[in-house]
Amino acid sequence: MLNADLVGCFRGKTCRPSNNVFVFQVEEFSNRVAHYFKSKGIKHGDTVALFMESKPEYVCIWLGLSKIGAVTALINSNLRQAALIHSFTVANACAIIFGSELARGKFPACIGSPY
Repeated sequence: MLNADLVGCFRGKTCRPSNNVFVFQVEEFSNRVAHYFKSKGIKHGDTVALFMESKPEYVCIWLGLSKIGAVTALINSNLRQAALIHSFTVANACAIIFGSELARGKFPACIGSPY
């Protein structure tokens, strides 16, 4: 699915007259993500790794990056050590977004290491 399709699908399913506050919060949060990463130089075609446990922010970040045309490499939050480093290496991302729940003791100390 192309990034434009992902964003269009979200908007097509959610941006109808509704009293669902959550839908508008997702749109607002994902727009902030898009503006932030665009201001940091992330552009169409860049890959950004997303390494976090499942939570609402996960979808919002993915959607926000899609809005600027960035490719989101979804990294499994259960990976550790060599498998995690391999995933980051293969993704060849220009940035890594990770959840604070994964920061202590789980995030590889030397990302540049060839294992």
